[in-house]
Amino acid sequence: MTIAFTEVPSDNRSPAAFVELDDSQTGASSGSVDHILLLGHQVTGGSATANAIVDLTTIAEAEAAFGKRSMLAAMMRAMLPVNDQATYHAMAIADGGAAATGDYTVVGTATAAGSIEVTVGDKSYLVPVAVGASETVVAAAIKAVLDADLEIPVTAAVVAGVCTLTAAWKGPTGAETLLTVTVGTVPAGLTCVATTMSGGGAAASISGAVAALEADPYMIATGVADTTALDLLETEVATRWQAGSILGGHVYYSVSGNRTTAQAFGVLRNAAESTLIPTLDSPTQPWLWAGVLCAADVSLAVGQSRYELPLPGLTPPAPASRAQTNGQRNVLLKNGCSTWLVSSGKVLVDRLITTYQRDSGGSPDTAWLSLYARQVVWMLRQDWRKRTKDAFVGGLVADDGTLIAEGSRITTPTRIKAEAVAWFGEKLRAGLVEKAADFKAALIAERNLTDPTRVDMIITPDLVNELVTLATKLAFKL
Repeated sequence: MTIAFTEVPSDNRSPAAFVELDDSQTGASSGSVDHILLLGHQVTGGSATANAIVDLTTIAEAEAAFGKRSMLAAMMRAMLPVNDQATYHAMAIADGGAAATGDYTVVGTATAAGSIEVTVGDKSYLVPVAVGASETVVAAAIKAVLDADLEIPVTAAVVAGVCTLTAAWKGPTGAETLLTVTVGTVPAGLTCVATTMSGGGAAASISGAVAALEADPYMIATGVADTTALDLLETEVATRWQAGSILGGHVYYSVSGNRTTAQAFGVLRNAAESTLIPTLDSPTQPWLWAGVLCAADVSLAVGQSRYELPLPGLTPPAPASRAQTNGQRNVLLKNGCSTWLVSSGKVLVDRLITTYQRDSGGSPDTAWLSLYARQVVWMLRQDWRKRTKDAFVGGLVADDGTLIAEGSRITTPTRIKAEAVAWFGEKLRAGLVEKAADFKAALIAERNLTDPTRVDMIITPDLVNELVTLATKLAFKL
């Protein structure tokens, strides 16, 4: 039998151990990565330059490099408390076309004292109002309160009774910060209306950032999630999963909007290299959802369930906006979106999937749907690669039956198969794989017919699966 490879070069001469992934055995139509790369916008005043990786260990470093009001500093503030064991890096992208704007418009004169509650994203602010305050005075008071928060991703300016907010960076992501006025908090004699953030012009290009990625393994949390950016990132990560690469990685991102918006976006995506978690109208900006999910996911060991994994710091939307029923969550999951629950006001993971939905021919396929399975596959691949490289590469190979002296560096296909069986046994005891007899029966190791310096193998580990559904029929009797 000749084993067919699609990625391993047939004429390789440099000593190496290749492990090519094959999903044809899925039955469907210690290698974990803990380096996290934040990708997003900076603001004027930061010391970093666009398209250059900055290593981070503290929030203060992120604020100094990218500016306190920046997307990247906000992501670091959200992510570090979730996972302080990961190694963090960040890269600022070039600005987009324009800065998004929104406003609070105040009309009238206060006939009673009080406080107006305004929100920017998921942060609330109380604006004091005195009796007799004019609309201009109240608008200026809104500006003063917002100016006091140096982390808010907008700047404020006042003309008459209008407090205009301008995103701290250029690009359409600046319009993803929600503005509201809490009903019932506006003193008598006044009206205060929020005009949602909009504009931002053309999306920022991340081509320079992708080109500048170093040869290090990254789990990427991106605050920029337009289709062009995602295509570039997913293509880059796909190359890092090829047989000759040891990098791997994954992309985490979010989109704002309601369930319909999320489903319409997710159904068009199709990549094993990325995971989409929708905000479903949460006031917390999507770049924070992406960052917190990435940090939380990386914090757990490969093979550990992510069900009900807490996502701290994210504010859930109103109940009507959530995917509260199993049916609503299933629709999201069948359209490329991961799902989440709310318990006691806290956001918890329901199920994490990739956006992979169709094979290369466009037919529905679930081979790479499970993020859990993809992470286990990566760990198995990296572990087997290291084991075979350490044990065999750089030694000698002979046919089965060759008399070999004790302690010799000569190996044979049968010896390599024995190593594979021992390796599988370790993973079996670790609870990652099952069906040892099937693994042994399908195991192949043979010398290449045209290259005597090469041994070709097929190994078929059957992964222990997530328990997603437990179905019981309760057939009661009277």
